Amino acid sequence: GGWNDTPTSEYHVGMHKSWHERFGAELAYVGGDTLEWVVDNPPSTLEEVRTLALELAFYCPDIVWQGTSDLQGLADELAQARRGFCWWD
Repeated sequence: GGWNDTPTSEYHVGMHKSWHERFGAELAYVGGDTLEWVVDNPPSTLEEVRTLALELAFYCPDIVWQGTSDLQGLADELAQARRGFCWWD
């Protein structure tokens, strides 16, 4: 972590710990610039979805700017999602 727009290791650990505690998220793949996870308990309320969308946008801006184009698009994808991913380039 901490290179090429990738968060520092401490930030990675903090975010994934929070997502694990709240949603049962477990890392399924760790690559050089990509992370993927599976989710046991996806966000179910509008507030949870919006909060997670903001967290992911700060954690991995590429998921918005090179992916869904805006926060609402990301939130729509997160609602009831059982998988997630981020990449940094």
